[in-house]
Amino acid sequence: MADEAATLTKNMQEGMNKYCAAAVKGDHASMHKLILSNFAPNCKFVGVDGKTMSLKEWMAAMDMNMKSMKSITKMKMTVGNVKVMGNKATAKETFMMEGTMPNMKDPKKTSKMMVMGTSTST
Repeated sequence: MADEAATLTKNMQEGMNKYCAAAVKGDHASMHKLILSNFAPNCKFVGVDGKTMSLKEWMAAMDMNMKSMKSITKMKMTVGNVKVMGNKATAKETFMMEGTMPNMKDPKKTSKMMVMGTSTST
């Protein structure tokens, strides 16, 4: 199982690195392709509010958020603590993104934004 966890960690991190690079370039098509190649079509996302979204719903929300940004200057995602148990696995991820977005009070201006978070995947 340790070899499986190491391989899964490596593969997940490679996908995350590619996603981050595509996001910084503003390459939404590559971001979509990476998501679709790394998530099961029937996967579910549970937000901090407890609301469950399908992959399609989550992708639409992420697409709207990313397209609302003026620029993404830095993005980093890391995966760790991967545990494999039979045909299931869990992992802990961290996320950090910096960029600029339209100022809510004056759309002619921009505001800097930094988002950080952690998540657990099953």
